[in-house]
Amino acid sequence: NPRRFTDLPNFGEPDVFKTLQLLPGISTQENSSQLNIRGSSADQNLVTFDGFTLYNLDHFFGVFSALNPNVIKDIQVYRGGFDSRYGERVSGIVEITGKSGDKTKPRFYGGVNMISANLTAEIPVSEKLSLVAAGRRAYSDVYSSWLADAILAKQTGKGNRFPEADNAIEPEFYFSDFNAKLSWTPSDKDIVSFSVYGAKDNLNSTNTMERDNIGINTADINKWGNYGFGISWKTQHRANYFSELQLGHSGYYNDYYNNTTFSDSLDQKMPVPEPREQTATSEENKLLDYFLSFKNTVFLNTANQLEFGLATRYTTFNYYKDAE
Repeated sequence: NPRRFTDLPNFGEPDVFKTLQLLPGISTQENSSQLNIRGSSADQNLVTFDGFTLYNLDHFFGVFSALNPNVIKDIQVYRGGFDSRYGERVSGIVEITGKSGDKTKPRFYGGVNMISANLTAEIPVSEKLSLVAAGRRAYSDVYSSWLADAILAKQTGKGNRFPEADNAIEPEFYFSDFNAKLSWTPSDKDIVSFSVYGAKDNLNSTNTMERDNIGINTADINKWGNYGFGISWKTQHRANYFSELQLGHSGYYNDYYNNTTFSDSLDQKMPVPEPREQTATSEENKLLDYFLSFKNTVFLNTANQLEFGLATRYTTFNYYKDAE
């Protein structure tokens, strides 16, 4: 039950995947939110949110999952024996459904912990239209609690880039994510919804160091995140016949930029020459996913049902690196 997420012990942040690790058949890892279902690796699982696929679901280098528990209505976990509706994976399925929102009165709630702050709003726009919106952001780049500093030091490796350097690298890091879902019920037999999700992590290790009269100026920035949106139309044709049409898009990106400049003689009594050497690296990694599905369910009797449908997916991968 998603309402009980906050009742369980957590590592400074309520975590959806940490809760799922308590289920039989799923490995528990103290400092990771990855789901290893029946001994598989995390990338062999299929995770969907309101129909669209999500990739690389973690914050803080894998410590937290990138899903806000305040917007989750239902979670279904399949640890094996799933049918052809969930292709492309060989391990487990995590099917997540977002909240549709309160249709009677506006609701606002949130919280602040030692890592981040979050805010959720459920707004009934009209009798047939409702909106759910939520945002979460870590404030570790503005103020770092001892817990945030300890996690970052452990995950990135705190210390000097060079053993005898005068300055230590103190990277700036923060993460954020947002969710929004608009639900419309034009009739008693139809439900139309639009759901959007986005998350990103930002690590800035830009620094200036000096060693043996050599100045080292480094611009080091790494940004990664995932996103997705989907449109769903559920309709009831007859008392025992239901169908659902879904289409959407999701993706993942990881961008890295590094520019290091070396300069001689940092002694102020001597003129500082022009930089004598420079290195630069630029990387862009992208995954794009597009899908369309049409599912049908016919209830034959109280003990049997017939399911059929069609699904198509188009996925592209792009990797770019420029180094000098």
